[in-house]
Amino acid sequence: MTVDWKPIEDLPPLKQSTSVRLLNERTEQWVKVREQLEAREMDKTPLEIWLSERNRSFAIGTGEVEGLYTLKRGITEQLITEGLHGIESSHTFEDIDRSTLQGLLADQEETLKTVFDMVKNDVPLSHYSIRGLHAKITEHQDTATGIDPFGRHTHMPLLKGQYKLRPNNPRRPDGEIHPYCPPEQTHGEMERLLTMHREHEKANVDMIAEAAWLHHRFAQIHPFQDGNGRIARLLMAYVFVKEGGFPPVVSPANRDQYIDALERADEGDLQLFVDFLADESSRSAVRAITIGDNIVRGVNRYIHANRGVTIDNQYFPPGTPEADGLHLPLETDIEEKEVTDKGRPKNDDDHSIDL
Repeated sequence: MTVDWKPIEDLPPLKQSTSVRLLNERTEQWVKVREQLEAREMDKTPLEIWLSERNRSFAIGTGEVEGLYTLKRGITEQLITEGLHGIESSHTFEDIDRSTLQGLLADQEETLKTVFDMVKNDVPLSHYSIRGLHAKITEHQDTATGIDPFGRHTHMPLLKGQYKLRPNNPRRPDGEIHPYCPPEQTHGEMERLLTMHREHEKANVDMIAEAAWLHHRFAQIHPFQDGNGRIARLLMAYVFVKEGGFPPVVSPANRDQYIDALERADEGDLQLFVDFLADESSRSAVRAITIGDNIVRGVNRYIHANRGVTIDNQYFPPGTPEADGLHLPLETDIEEKEVTDKGRPKNDDDHSIDL
């Protein structure tokens, strides 16, 4: 069974849900903490470490969610803390060649940096800039999976930085074919997407609503042969960074909720996806506030993803007395409690998510 493809639609009416309200409150809190840090010219090393690790987490997660690789338990935390250079083929269940894996991860990290540079230099989203992001993030990916004329799965050369020339409609487990924009209409639909995005910017559409809309509508078009999910998450990040927010990190840990929210958006309800992004960004805002408050209070301490610690700018790996003896709640533990204790409703009336 094949469902007919439909052109993308403009931003629907959305409500100020609990998740969105909490994100706005935490964003305001973070702005106040950041202003304190800047006014006092304080050493922001713990915050800079966290931001660096967070961007690395985004880069690792975006490829894993798309199925490029599957990292073994504990490896993600190690890479987030120590950097991507230490990756080995044995770190994946697929036993991917080390140089290929290292290249994929480096491409994803560097392309995220490109998004930050675009915002810094006021580079707008355009056909040229989006195709450039695609070429950069697929630099070390040479093939894409496709279906030949006989219905057989095959690998074919990947078109990097070019819109698709063939249909890329996937078949669901139930046999239904999920339609994306036909190749001959892709450029026109991308032009409509960019035009609506520019109109939203002029109208000062709320950050979280625009990020959710842009991500989902881009994914509906699926303009590239492969890598569309990675680009959609980068476009989402672009909106967050431009507005001073924290781009949500999508990883295997929240993949099911992410996919559920996108599928609800496919049915015409974007609110669940808005709330999902708001919840994930809120987690990061709480973490930033916690680290910033520690700096203001003179606590120069940072607990890494691998449970090592940095104290007074000196790193102690996990297993050392300094790391094991730090009997204080992790910022991530505080973050979980903060998000839970802020009164998120337990019903589905506003499509909020219990994470």
